[in-house]
Amino acid sequence: MTPLRLCKVLYSEFAAKTEQERIPETDLVMTDAEAVEAFASAGNGTGIMSPFYQFALEQIAQALPLAGTVVDLGCGNGALLLPLAELYPMLRFVGVDLSENMLAMAEKERVRRQLKNVSFLKENFTQLSSIADRSIDFVYCSMALHHLPTIANLNETYREVGRVLTPQGGFFFVDFGRLRSDRAIRLFVNDAAKGTPTVLLRDYDASMRAAFSLNEWRKALQSLSGRNPKLMTTFGAPFIVGALCSHLTSQKLVPQALKASRSRLSLRYFFDYLALRFLFKLCR
Repeated sequence: MTPLRLCKVLYSEFAAKTEQERIPETDLVMTDAEAVEAFASAGNGTGIMSPFYQFALEQIAQALPLAGTVVDLGCGNGALLLPLAELYPMLRFVGVDLSENMLAMAEKERVRRQLKNVSFLKENFTQLSSIADRSIDFVYCSMALHHLPTIANLNETYREVGRVLTPQGGFFFVDFGRLRSDRAIRLFVNDAAKGTPTVLLRDYDASMRAAFSLNEWRKALQSLSGRNPKLMTTFGAPFIVGALCSHLTSQKLVPQALKASRSRLSLRYFFDYLALRFLFKLCR
Protein backbone atom coordinates (compact mmCIF):
# COMPACT_ATOMS: atom_id res chain seq x y z
CA MET A 1 0.00 0.00 0.00
CA THR A 2 1.38 3.39 -0.99
CA PRO A 3 1.92 6.05 1.71
CA LEU A 4 -0.81 8.19 0.06
CA ARG A 5 -3.38 5.39 0.19
CA LEU A 6 -2.38 4.57 3.77
CA CYS A 7 -2.96 8.24 4.70
CA LYS A 8 -6.43 7.96 3.14
CA VAL A 9 -7.10 4.90 5.31
CA LEU A 10 -5.99 6.74 8.44
CA TYR A 11 -8.14 9.76 7.56
CA SER A 12 -11.19 7.54 6.88
CA GLU A 13 -10.76 5.91 10.27
CA PHE A 14 -10.31 9.24 12.03
CA ALA A 15 -13.40 10.68 10.35
CA ALA A 16 -15.66 7.66 11.01
CA LYS A 17 -18.25 8.53 13.66
CA THR A 18 -19.52 5.02 14.40
CA GLU A 19 -18.09 1.50 14.40
CA GLN A 20 -19.11 -1.01 11.77
CA GLU A 21 -20.95 -4.10 12.89
CA ARG A 22 -19.14 -7.40 12.50
CA ILE A 23 -20.34 -9.55 9.58
CA PRO A 24 -19.34 -13.19 10.24
CA GLU A 25 -18.15 -15.15 7.23
CA THR A 26 -20.62 -17.52 5.59
CA ASP A 27 -17.96 -20.07 4.57
CA LEU A 28 -16.23 -20.93 7.83
CA VAL A 29 -14.30 -23.93 6.47
CA MET A 30 -12.46 -23.65 3.14
CA THR A 31 -13.65 -26.58 1.03
CA ASP A 32 -13.90 -25.14 -2.49
CA ALA A 33 -10.99 -26.42 -4.61
CA GLU A 34 -10.48 -23.09 -6.41
CA ALA A 35 -10.39 -21.19 -3.11
CA VAL A 36 -7.94 -23.69 -1.59
CA GLU A 37 -5.56 -23.38 -4.54
CA ALA A 38 -5.81 -19.59 -4.57
CA PHE A 39 -5.20 -19.37 -0.82
CA ALA A 40 -2.18 -21.67 -1.11
CA SER A 41 -0.60 -19.32 -3.64
CA ALA A 42 -1.36 -16.22 -1.56
CA GLY A 43 1.57 -16.80 0.78
CA ASN A 44 4.37 -16.99 -1.77
CA GLY A 45 6.57 -13.95 -2.34
CA THR A 46 4.18 -12.44 -4.88
CA GLY A 47 0.93 -13.31 -3.06
CA ILE A 48 -1.38 -11.02 -1.13
CA MET A 49 -0.69 -12.69 2.24
CA SER A 50 3.09 -12.84 1.90
CA PRO A 51 3.91 -9.68 3.95
CA PHE A 52 1.66 -10.89 6.79
CA TYR A 53 3.27 -14.36 6.74
CA GLN A 54 6.79 -12.96 6.75
CA PHE A 55 5.94 -10.69 9.67
CA ALA A 56 4.26 -13.53 11.59
CA LEU A 57 7.14 -15.96 10.98
CA GLU A 58 9.64 -13.53 12.45
CA GLN A 59 7.48 -12.76 15.49
CA ILE A 60 6.88 -16.46 16.19
CA ALA A 61 10.52 -17.46 15.68
CA GLN A 62 11.69 -15.10 18.43
CA ALA A 63 9.09 -16.38 20.91
CA LEU A 64 9.36 -20.17 20.44
CA PRO A 65 10.72 -22.40 23.22
CA LEU A 66 14.09 -24.18 23.00
CA ALA A 67 12.32 -27.56 23.26
CA GLY A 68 8.80 -28.98 23.42
CA THR A 69 5.58 -28.96 21.39
CA VAL A 70 4.14 -26.14 19.28
CA VAL A 71 0.55 -25.92 17.99
CA ASP A 72 -0.54 -23.97 14.91
CA LEU A 73 -4.28 -23.14 15.13
CA GLY A 74 -5.84 -22.87 11.69
CA CYS A 75 -2.66 -24.15 10.02
CA GLY A 76 -4.22 -24.29 6.54
CA ASN A 77 -1.75 -25.59 3.98
CA GLY A 78 1.16 -25.28 6.44
CA ALA A 79 2.53 -22.02 5.06
CA LEU A 80 3.87 -21.03 8.50
CA LEU A 81 4.14 -24.41 10.20
CA LEU A 82 6.36 -26.21 7.66
CA PRO A 83 9.09 -23.52 7.37
CA LEU A 84 9.25 -23.31 11.17
CA ALA A 85 9.44 -27.10 11.50
CA GLU A 86 12.40 -27.12 9.10
CA LEU A 87 14.18 -24.40 11.05
CA TYR A 88 13.55 -26.02 14.45
CA PRO A 89 13.90 -29.81 14.19
CA MET A 90 14.21 -30.01 18.00
CA LEU A 91 10.57 -28.92 18.34
CA ARG A 92 7.44 -30.98 17.63
CA PHE A 93 4.76 -29.16 15.58
CA VAL A 94 1.04 -29.94 15.46
CA GLY A 95 -1.18 -28.30 12.85
CA VAL A 96 -4.90 -27.94 13.66
CA ASP A 97 -7.49 -27.20 10.98
CA LEU A 98 -11.04 -28.18 9.97
CA SER A 99 -10.47 -28.15 6.19
CA GLU A 100 -9.67 -31.63 4.85
CA ASN A 101 -8.41 -30.11 1.59
CA MET A 102 -6.01 -27.81 3.41
CA LEU A 103 -4.74 -30.58 5.68
CA ALA A 104 -4.21 -32.88 2.70
CA MET A 105 -2.17 -30.19 0.98
CA ALA A 106 -0.12 -29.60 4.12
CA GLU A 107 0.51 -33.34 4.59
CA LYS A 108 1.63 -33.70 0.97
CA GLU A 109 4.14 -30.87 1.44
CA ARG A 110 5.30 -32.36 4.76
CA VAL A 111 6.11 -35.62 2.99
CA ARG A 112 7.90 -33.78 0.19
CA ARG A 113 10.09 -31.97 2.71
CA GLN A 114 10.63 -35.21 4.68
CA LEU A 115 9.72 -33.60 7.99
CA LYS A 116 9.45 -36.03 10.89
CA ASN A 117 8.52 -33.48 13.56
CA VAL A 118 5.09 -32.51 12.17
CA SER A 119 1.60 -33.98 12.62
CA PHE A 120 -1.91 -32.72 11.89
CA LEU A 121 -5.28 -32.74 13.65
CA LYS A 122 -8.68 -32.13 12.07
CA GLU A 123 -10.27 -30.30 14.96
CA ASN A 124 -12.19 -27.17 15.91
CA PHE A 125 -9.74 -24.95 17.76
CA THR A 126 -12.44 -23.68 20.11
CA GLN A 127 -12.49 -27.22 21.57
CA LEU A 128 -9.06 -28.84 21.51
CA SER A 129 -10.40 -32.10 22.90
CA SER A 130 -7.49 -34.17 21.53
CA ILE A 131 -4.92 -32.11 23.42
CA ALA A 132 -4.27 -32.71 27.11
CA ASP A 133 -4.09 -30.02 29.80
CA ARG A 134 -0.71 -28.30 30.18
CA SER A 135 0.89 -30.34 27.40
CA ILE A 136 1.78 -27.60 24.88
CA ASP A 137 4.73 -25.21 25.10
CA PHE A 138 3.67 -22.67 22.48
CA VAL A 139 0.50 -21.87 20.51
CA TYR A 140 0.20 -19.53 17.56
CA CYS A 141 -2.61 -18.55 15.21
CA SER A 142 -2.13 -16.35 12.15
CA MET A 143 -5.00 -14.81 10.17
CA ALA A 144 -7.53 -17.47 11.23
CA LEU A 145 -9.42 -16.09 14.23
CA HIS A 146 -11.75 -14.00 12.04
CA HIS A 147 -13.23 -17.28 10.76
CA LEU A 148 -14.83 -17.84 14.18
CA PRO A 149 -18.61 -17.28 14.08
CA THR A 150 -19.02 -15.34 17.34
CA ILE A 151 -17.18 -13.43 20.06
CA ALA A 152 -18.11 -16.31 22.38
CA ASN A 153 -16.03 -18.59 20.13
CA LEU A 154 -13.08 -16.23 20.44
CA ASN A 155 -13.37 -16.38 24.22
CA GLU A 156 -13.58 -20.19 24.06
CA THR A 157 -10.45 -20.34 21.92
CA TYR A 158 -8.41 -18.29 24.35
CA ARG A 159 -9.67 -20.38 27.28
CA GLU A 160 -8.63 -23.55 25.46
CA VAL A 161 -5.20 -22.07 24.76
CA GLY A 162 -4.84 -21.30 28.46
CA ARG A 163 -5.87 -24.86 29.31
CA VAL A 164 -3.41 -26.66 27.01
CA LEU A 165 -0.39 -24.42 27.66
CA THR A 166 2.26 -25.37 30.18
CA PRO A 167 2.86 -22.83 32.99
CA GLN A 168 5.89 -21.49 31.06
CA GLY A 169 4.10 -21.64 27.70
CA GLY A 170 3.83 -18.77 25.26
CA PHE A 171 1.61 -17.74 22.37
CA PHE A 172 1.28 -15.44 19.40
CA PHE A 173 -1.99 -14.41 17.73
CA VAL A 174 -2.27 -12.08 14.76
CA ASP A 175 -5.27 -11.29 12.60
CA PHE A 176 -7.23 -8.55 10.91
CA GLY A 177 -8.73 -5.92 13.16
CA ARG A 178 -12.15 -4.48 12.38
CA LEU A 179 -11.94 -1.03 10.84
CA ARG A 180 -14.52 1.66 11.62
CA SER A 181 -14.87 2.88 8.04
CA ASP A 182 -16.26 0.99 5.04
CA ARG A 183 -14.17 3.26 2.81
CA ALA A 184 -10.99 2.13 4.58
CA ILE A 185 -11.83 -1.52 3.87
CA ARG A 186 -12.49 -0.73 0.20
CA LEU A 187 -9.13 1.06 -0.01
CA PHE A 188 -7.35 -2.07 1.22
CA VAL A 189 -9.25 -4.35 -1.17
CA ASN A 190 -8.74 -2.06 -4.17
CA ASP A 191 -5.05 -1.79 -3.37
CA ALA A 192 -4.77 -5.59 -3.53
CA ALA A 193 -6.80 -5.95 -6.74
CA LYS A 194 -3.95 -5.96 -9.25
CA GLY A 195 -2.78 -9.53 -9.90
CA THR A 196 -4.97 -11.07 -7.15
CA PRO A 197 -7.55 -13.74 -8.06
CA THR A 198 -11.16 -12.64 -7.66
CA VAL A 199 -11.88 -15.42 -5.18
CA LEU A 200 -9.12 -14.09 -2.91
CA LEU A 201 -10.33 -10.51 -3.19
CA ARG A 202 -13.80 -11.60 -2.10
CA ASP A 203 -12.25 -13.49 0.82
CA TYR A 204 -10.07 -10.49 1.73
CA ASP A 205 -13.11 -8.20 1.88
CA ALA A 206 -15.15 -10.73 3.87
CA SER A 207 -12.25 -11.35 6.27
CA MET A 208 -11.85 -7.66 7.10
CA ARG A 209 -15.59 -7.35 7.75
CA ALA A 210 -15.55 -10.48 9.94
CA ALA A 211 -12.63 -9.25 12.04
CA PHE A 212 -12.98 -8.70 15.77
CA SER A 213 -12.53 -5.20 17.15
CA LEU A 214 -9.63 -4.17 19.34
CA ASN A 215 -11.91 -4.03 22.39
CA GLU A 216 -13.21 -7.54 21.67
CA TRP A 217 -9.64 -8.81 21.48
CA ARG A 218 -8.78 -7.04 24.74
CA LYS A 219 -11.74 -8.55 26.61
CA ALA A 220 -11.17 -12.05 25.24
CA LEU A 221 -7.50 -11.97 26.22
CA GLN A 222 -8.45 -11.46 29.87
CA SER A 223 -8.61 -15.25 30.25
CA LEU A 224 -4.84 -15.24 29.52
CA SER A 225 -4.05 -12.13 31.57
CA GLY A 226 -2.02 -14.12 34.08
CA ARG A 227 0.54 -14.68 31.34
CA ASN A 228 0.90 -10.93 30.70
CA PRO A 229 0.14 -10.90 26.96
CA LYS A 230 1.35 -7.92 24.98
CA LEU A 231 -1.51 -6.57 22.86
CA MET A 232 -0.33 -4.87 19.66
CA THR A 233 -2.09 -3.07 16.85
CA THR A 234 -1.15 -0.99 13.85
CA PHE A 235 -0.86 2.72 14.57
CA GLY A 236 -3.83 4.93 13.70
CA ALA A 237 -6.03 2.21 12.23
CA PRO A 238 -6.26 -1.26 13.80
CA PHE A 239 -6.28 -3.20 10.51
CA ILE A 240 -3.93 -5.75 12.11
CA VAL A 241 -4.13 -6.81 15.75
CA GLY A 242 -1.77 -9.14 17.60
CA ALA A 243 -1.07 -10.58 21.03
CA LEU A 244 2.32 -11.94 22.06
CA CYS A 245 3.66 -13.83 25.07
CA SER A 246 7.11 -15.36 24.60
CA HIS A 247 7.97 -18.72 26.13
CA LEU A 248 10.07 -18.39 29.26
CA THR A 249 13.01 -19.98 27.40
CA SER A 250 12.36 -18.24 24.07
CA GLN A 251 14.70 -18.27 21.07
CA LYS A 252 14.90 -14.42 21.16
CA LEU A 253 16.47 -14.16 17.68
CA VAL A 254 15.16 -14.29 14.12
CA PRO A 255 17.11 -16.97 12.18
CA GLN A 256 19.13 -15.79 9.20
CA ALA A 257 17.09 -18.08 6.97
CA LEU A 258 13.94 -16.12 7.80
CA LYS A 259 15.68 -12.80 7.27
CA ALA A 260 16.80 -14.07 3.87
CA SER A 261 13.23 -14.99 2.95
CA ARG A 262 12.37 -11.28 2.97
CA SER A 263 14.25 -11.06 -0.33
CA ARG A 264 11.66 -13.37 -1.93
CA LEU A 265 8.94 -10.77 -1.40
CA SER A 266 8.05 -8.77 -4.48
CA LEU A 267 8.86 -5.07 -4.18
CA ARG A 268 5.17 -4.30 -3.74
CA TYR A 269 4.80 -6.64 -0.76
CA PHE A 270 8.20 -5.89 0.70
CA PHE A 271 7.03 -2.33 1.36
CA ASP A 272 3.85 -3.71 2.99
CA TYR A 273 6.04 -5.89 5.23
CA LEU A 274 8.16 -2.88 6.22
CA ALA A 275 4.99 -0.88 6.95
CA LEU A 276 3.75 -3.65 9.24
CA ARG A 277 7.00 -3.68 11.21
CA PHE A 278 7.08 0.10 11.45
CA LEU A 279 3.44 0.56 12.44
CA PHE A 280 3.52 -2.21 15.05
CA LYS A 281 6.69 -0.82 16.58
CA LEU A 282 4.98 2.51 17.15
CA CYS A 283 2.29 0.82 19.24
CA ARG A 284 4.34 -1.34 21.60
